[in-house]
Amino acid sequence: MPEEQPRDLEFFLTLTLAASRAYPLVEREFRGVGVDPTNWGLLVHVAAGDPATPTRLSDETGISTTTIRDQVQSLVDRGVLERRSNPLDARSYLLILTERGRREVELGLVASARAREAIEARFGSLEPLRLELQRLLNTIAAVLEEATVRERAALIADALREEGGQPS
Repeated sequence: MPEEQPRDLEFFLTLTLAASRAYPLVEREFRGVGVDPTNWGLLVHVAAGDPATPTRLSDETGISTTTIRDQVQSLVDRGVLERRSNPLDARSYLLILTERGRREVELGLVASARAREAIEARFGSLEPLRLELQRLLNTIAAVLEEATVRERAALIADALREEGGQPS
């Protein structure tokens, strides 16, 4: 008889499996409307705050700036995003949806609705689950931020001790 998984492991495995299992359904619906689902979420983030900077996208998604840069390049190469000079920061650039990008966002929303409707036909309304998942995302972000603050404080305290000073 297989050993039961610890609750924390079971939780994270279930979360990961749910996302992994949902992707083929979403991908099928996207392909059905002629949209490549690769990095589509970034298009939605750009559409929500057009124009966007890579830093803002990184902050909103939790994806590293290096990975964002690679994903942005892929979307620029696909012709759905355009880079423009940032008049407020010469070191940065703005990302703007092209006409094709706007069309992909619209079609992707149709595809997403179809995938959601297919799940809801068996599961029931996903809205309560969506709200709880958003709450979970916010909580995880807060836990990560707290850990980052603690890590920075520990580094500062260690540096002060090495210099012979005392942390204040």
